Amino acid sequence: MSLPWFKFNPRDFLEGSVGLTAEERGVYITVLSLIYARGDAIPDEPRWLAGHCMLSVRAWNKHRAALIVKGKLFATDDGRLLNERAATELGIIGAKTEDNSGETPAKTEDKPVEKRPTLNENSDLPGTDKDRELEVDKGIGAKAPRPAPQGKRPKVAKAKAPKSYPPLFEEAWKLYPHAAGRSSKPDTLARWRDLTAEARQALPGCCKRYAAEGKEPKDDCGAPAMERWLKRALHEHWLPKADAPSFTWTGPPQIRTAVVVEQSDAFARSYLDTSEWTGEAIQTRNGYAYDKLRTLRNLRDVKILEPKERAA
Repeated sequence: MSLPWFKFNPRDFLEGSVGLTAEERGVYITVLSLIYARGDAIPDEPRWLAGHCMLSVRAWNKHRAALIVKGKLFATDDGRLLNERAATELGIIGAKTEDNSGETPAKTEDKPVEKRPTLNENSDLPGTDKDRELEVDKGIGAKAPRPAPQGKRPKVAKAKAPKSYPPLFEEAWKLYPHAAGRSSKPDTLARWRDLTAEARQALPGCCKRYAAEGKEPKDDCGAPAMERWLKRALHEHWLPKADAPSFTWTGPPQIRTAVVVEQSDAFARSYLDTSEWTGEAIQTRNGYAYDKLRTLRNLRDVKILEPKERAA
């Protein structure tokens, strides 16, 4: 269901677009506008999207790759583009699950609409007037899947707070420059568990150096939520130079070539080179690399394993 307006949290948007260039930020907000206006994933059509962004196809492909590498967009299995938060806000995941099950959603009683739909306050996008709603469905892409019945959007599972936290995690948590009320300790613990034992040992030092030398903690917007900081592997920038990891892909070269062709060399360095080749499958080092590599169409026939810490 397309939405004519939605709430906008400026602090979350500024935090979420840290690290983007001015042009990437413009492309990002344009793509998000198309997703929300359509109410679904949008066709990954270079000419169409380049036209909306007022770019050449070559420039669009460059920014598309950058936004995917930075975790702002991802390609769906059916060849469309989507944003993780938008998928949750619009209930797209739930709608697809119901459509693929072959079951007919329960009918809901028709009631007069008294209020316009609203999104979570943490939406990345500013509101738009109804008369400026984009008409993106005209003759482009396949017919959008049926939306989930109103009031039955999927609930996002949140990590439960444990009774106690590991001492090494507590040390890193206390040293990180938290912005008030931004970080979730249970969610951060879940990300911490995805790290290798060596990374966990080094994390308190990374947090201490980031708090003292990082740019974001000194800015008005403050440091990002710690769980996001770990998810994006930003802690690796604050490792001592002697401890900074250096990875080389040891698996079949054709696999790396396939990743570079679909995404970019930077994507391969960030998510494939950090993984290991077991002889039959790709063993990912962290949950973020696992999630990213599974979205690639060129790796559909390659087995990708969850991180050992997560699988345990």
